[in-house]
Amino acid sequence: WTYQVLLNFVQVATAGVIGSWWSQPDGEHTVKKSSFKTIFYSMGSVCLGSLFVGPVRVIRQIAVLFRPSDDASLLCLHECLQCFRTCVTSGVEGLAARFNPWAFTYVGLHGYGFMEAGQMATELFEKRGWTT
Repeated sequence: WTYQVLLNFVQVATAGVIGSWWSQPDGEHTVKKSSFKTIFYSMGSVCLGSLFVGPVRVIRQIAVLFRPSDDASLLCLHECLQCFRTCVTSGVEGLAARFNPWAFTYVGLHGYGFMEAGQMATELFEKRGWTT
């Protein structure tokens, strides 16, 4: 977990530096300011994301096995299993929409909380037709 926190800290700080250079190309002490902002204002989001992004990605890969098939059947048990599969996969996709690695970039650029940043990153990807 500590290693993930360090990696994601670097990602958030780098996104902050790039965002600062994009908006103010002649800014001074950009790396120092971005690192300070990441340590003091975004560290909670970095820790939360570092704790949950990895496990959610693993669960999402496992949930692919449970995706419902399009087989038409009249058996009641089969219909119940289809309902359960749909419920599981939609729940996992909802988690994956909030806990994705692109949220760290939004945290660094805009200073959003991790959950909001994850949702906004997912909406951007869906709007562009990309997948995460």
